[in-house]
This record gives sequence, structure tokens and C-alpha cells, in this order.
Amino acid sequence: MVDRHTPTQPVGLVGHSVGATVAARAVRKLTRIVGLFSIEGNLTAADAYLSGLATAFDGPDEYRHHLLDRVRTMAETADPGRSEALWRYHKALSVASPEALWRIGRGAAAASRMDGLGEAYRALPVPSLYYWSRANTPPQTQEYIQTYGLRNVEFTGGHWPMIEQPQATANAIAAFFQPRALATLALGRLELGWRGLATDSAAGAPLCRRTRPRGWGPDSGGRRSVPLG
Repeated sequence: MVDRHTPTQPVGLVGHSVGATVAARAVRKLTRIVGLFSIEGNLTAADAYLSGLATAFDGPDEYRHHLLDRVRTMAETADPGRSEALWRYHKALSVASPEALWRIGRGAAAASRMDGLGEAYRALPVPSLYYWSRANTPPQTQEYIQTYGLRNVEFTGGHWPMIEQPQATANAIAAFFQPRALATLALGRLELGWRGLATDSAAGAPLCRRTRPRGWGPDSGGRRSVPLG
């Protein structure tokens, strides 16, 4: 699909939650990848607080039934700003394959042992940015981000910022990828052909702030420059 739709352009990947771990694997299989934008992707075992529940069930149907009940309760008790995303998640779960949900959940839990997903993320051969909120990120993962100095942007809100704060999320994605697109063009390595990353400056500053974990050197605006190499 990448080769068909972007045959010569640089490619940036954006992944959310467990999907970010899939994107991280794709980085190693695809060419022309210039970066990964991870929206609260799994790093530690604590991140599998929903998907990891699959390990407690012997079959897929029981797991999906439990997951639907749990997400429904979360949606019914959430504030209006977060309930829409939860109901959309509930609807997606209701039509998803129980077998796929169960296997993905068990796989995510297994891969998360000993912070295996975090190790894989840190070993990525391309620049990456972790987009997260303290409201959703377990303390264990917050400590992991700090300990290893992961490049990150902290936002305020729920686990689905692309639904709750679409413009701010789009701004953050564009801010991450644009310098790499320009650097790629300057190096003359690839044809510039970014799609869907335009940002409206009139929309105002994004509802997020950059954070500087321990171990970062002086830089500009809380961001660290990473050469494309």
C-alpha cells in the first residue's frame, strides 16, 4: 500500500495505543520511513490495562464480552469530553473479530513483559516522538519515559486526542514531521510529497506542551534534533 500510494515520497507513521506497537514493527519492514509518532503506544506492561485483560480469559468471546461491558461503563461515567471517544471505541469493539481482539490482547501482554515493547521502541532506527497525557499514562510508563529520556510531548485530555482534540493533535504531528520532510528535501534523498500534514496556524497553539526528560541537553523549545542519517 505504501509503495502504491507513495512510491517515491518519504513516509511518516502515526500509531495509537496497541496500534503504535504495530507501527513500530512496520518501521523495520518498510523503506523510506522518516519517523514514528506514537500516541500513547504501549511501552511497559502497565500499558496493557485493557488489551492485557485477554490473558485472564480462555476464549475470545468471553474476553470481548467483558471488554464491551468495561468500556460501556467507562463511557457512561466519563465526562462529556471523553465519552464520545469511548462510545466510538465501544462501537468498534462490537463489530471487531473476537478472535483477533483476544489474540492481539494476549500478544500485547506477552510482548510487554520485561518492558519488551519499550525496548523495541527505543531501538527504532528512525526518529520517534511519544505523545502522552498524565491522565492516561500509568506511573510505570511515566517513569520509563523519564528514565530513558524519550523524546515526548505531553498533552492534556483522554486516550483518544485525535478525537477529543483533533486540531491540536494534527499540529503536533505536523510539527514533528515537517522538519524531517525539509531535511530530507535538503539532502536530496527523496522527493517531497507529504500528504495530510498541513496545519492551520490560525487555529492557535496546540493544547499540549513539550517536556524535557532528564538527560536532555540544551535545545530549542524542548525539542531535540535527530539527524536522519
